[in-house]
Amino acid sequence: MINKNQEKLLLFFIIFLFFSFLTIFASEVTVPSGPNACCTISHQITINGNTCSAGQSVAATSSDTSACGGNYCPQSAEYWSSFCIINTVLNIGQYIFYIAIALSFLFVTYAAFLMSSAYGDPQKLNQGRQTLIFALIGFMVALLGKFLPNLVAFFLGVKISI
Repeated sequence: MINKNQEKLLLFFIIFLFFSFLTIFASEVTVPSGPNACCTISHQITINGNTCSAGQSVAATSSDTSACGGNYCPQSAEYWSSFCIINTVLNIGQYIFYIAIALSFLFVTYAAFLMSSAYGDPQKLNQGRQTLIFALIGFMVALLGKFLPNLVAFFLGVKISI
């Protein structure tokens, strides 16, 4: 049976892993200011037949991309803000997916620990089963969240290549 100190230590460990996992995705972010409003997209996105590839900068004009660098996507002039918003939503969705997968793995491991250390205690075994079921439900929700942006893009008429 886990006492309060062990629960606190486990919670600290999970929170530590969560924040250390986020550092993997940390990268330099260039925030444009003033008239140089642009972004560099990380996915191939098509809006109304206008396609921009990953690594290209999108902005209203080619001179606006000086703050972002990269090569300018000339098809983005009319819809550049939509390209940036869709790219941001996709990036956030990817990070949430990675975090959810990592958390579900941790909870499956915790459930296995509970079940293996039950030693015939039906209450502890039942707690382990419930934790495993909820971890698998979390995994399924994470998979649904991974494919949800593509489903929304389909209904909006936007083509996304990840």
